Amino acid sequence: MFIDSFLPTGKVYFAVILASVFMFIKLNKKLKVLAIIPLIIIAQDRGLYIDNPNLKISMPQLNVKQDQKWMKSNLSNVIEKNLILVDKAIEKRKELVILPETAFPINLNRNDFLLEKLVEKSTHIDIITGALLYENKQFYNATYYFSKGVIKVAKKSCFSSFWRENSITWNFCWLYKWHLL
Repeated sequence: MFIDSFLPTGKVYFAVILASVFMFIKLNKKLKVLAIIPLIIIAQDRGLYIDNPNLKISMPQLNVKQDQKWMKSNLSNVIEKNLILVDKAIEKRKELVILPETAFPINLNRNDFLLEKLVEKSTHIDIITGALLYENKQFYNATYYFSKGVIKVAKKSCFSSFWRENSITWNFCWLYKWHLL
């Protein structure tokens, strides 16, 4: 997770920030400056700097209207366009192609033919894509990662963002839980 903040994140740092606020409220006027000292100290801890990876990444923009993407009559067209985008990334010698959430509007884990195609293509390029996952009589919005012939899946335990407005479940599901299969 990338966070742009002057102060570091974490439970210990949060406790120090709360203690500083508490000290600022409780101390008399002359001692309030002492509440700032812990903040200055933790602000010096900027964490580990990691250079951007030197990867050749393809992130194509898909401009498919949602009502068109989910129509059964358009399914083969959507799938074919996504496969073409993966092939173009391979031709351009990219190392990773990232397709968006539900780029494949199907239960990908139940489509052996498409899974095999993506596994085969992953011997040439790493692929991250979104699709549905059906498991234990439940549907999940999932992220599939194909690399060197191996598939890894991260599934959301909560509804997708388009359910937030329409589902009371979202009010109780405030935390995404990701599980690697």
